[in-house]
Amino acid sequence: MNLPLTVLGGLVLASCVAHVAVRAAAPEAGTEAWSPTTWHGERAYELVTAQWRAIVSVERGRLVHFGPAAAGARNLMLETPTREDRMGWSGHRVWLGPQALWGWPPPAAWEFSAAESVKLSGNRLELLMPDAGDGYPRFTRIYEPAGERLACRVAVVAGGTRAVQVIQILQTPPDTKVELRTAPSAKWPRGYFRVGGAVGPNMQPDLPLPAGVEEVAGGVVVSIAGKSDKLAFPPQTLVARVGGYRLALECGESRGPEEAAPDDGFYTQVYIGEPRAPVVEIEQFSPQWRAGAAGEFSMYLSLTAAP
Repeated sequence: MNLPLTVLGGLVLASCVAHVAVRAAAPEAGTEAWSPTTWHGERAYELVTAQWRAIVSVERGRLVHFGPAAAGARNLMLETPTREDRMGWSGHRVWLGPQALWGWPPPAAWEFSAAESVKLSGNRLELLMPDAGDGYPRFTRIYEPAGERLACRVAVVAGGTRAVQVIQILQTPPDTKVELRTAPSAKWPRGYFRVGGAVGPNMQPDLPLPAGVEEVAGGVVVSIAGKSDKLAFPPQTLVARVGGYRLALECGESRGPEEAAPDDGFYTQVYIGEPRAPVVEIEQFSPQWRAGAAGEFSMYLSLTAAP
């Protein structure tokens, strides 16, 4: 659903991505471990903490449910009950970008493939995804609790001939409202710009106010309007209000030799769909790493009841 992105060089602006080595957190005392379950008839794993419930489908190779811990509570992610749904497989998408490398659609190995193998160690769940070929490196999805948050990590193995960045996307329901901060500058007076959607990229500094965007003090609120749009913001923790909850998506650590800063380093992005494809996608990107190098990029999910 995301249209091709424009790739620019430049420096990362106000980045919250720390370029440091990252080690997987050891299981914490009292933290529940992943346990086998079934989700819509698919083999899956579930982890429930005091704050949230997470479900990962092996058949879809991704996180498919994140919501309050109470049994029967709403899934705060967009949910498609079958793999034949026109909205796709939904949940937590992972692509290797910049998207300009492949346009649309993404390789089936990333978007429409089961995990090739599963490794479970305490509260750390690893899904090795199939090889997409065409010079792309392979990657593993890693899910594990980190305090009161769920860490979603993507580990890219050494190899491949393409310089890539990690794109992590959560699909959320059409009633989502996304809150973001802006950082106006001489180059970007509004503090954000358009990178796709129905009207296409528009990285000009005089960006007209897009449909579905309400400017508030210090930031904006983004929600579905009459047409699709895609906006890029400086790296930050964004908040998606879904129902009576605040779902926070925090950009985390990046480990890898940085080669370029696609989208001028505006690595926190939001896609809003239109009536034929009602979805909101909240996204965190890594920098673009040198071809052939290993890397790892993390983001963190948490939720609280909305005030």
